Amino acid sequence: MAMNAVEAFETIHRALFEDDERSDQQVMADWDEFSRFLAVPRGLESFDGWKAFLIEDELLGRYIWKGPDHDEGEVLEANLVPGEFDDAIEALVAFIDLAS
Repeated sequence: MAMNAVEAFETIHRALFEDDERSDQQVMADWDEFSRFLAVPRGLESFDGWKAFLIEDELLGRYIWKGPDHDEGEVLEANLVPGEFDDAIEALVAFIDLAS
């Protein structure tokens, strides 16, 4: 059974960002396993406080996010067609290239 949005968000967030009793080796292994789900750039002011993860297989894309203005525990989810997120990012990059 697939995790609901809150469970998926918390699992990925915990593996990537929470400081706990894991060894350095486990932290690196968790980063290797879970960083592929990151869906917003880290360290850019416009994304401060935003966390989003993309979980995708050949049947479904799940975009799961939480913003700085969302209540504690409020996680939002949008279902996408596989590849839809990548297509949108590619279109944005092409638009920016044309504008510069």
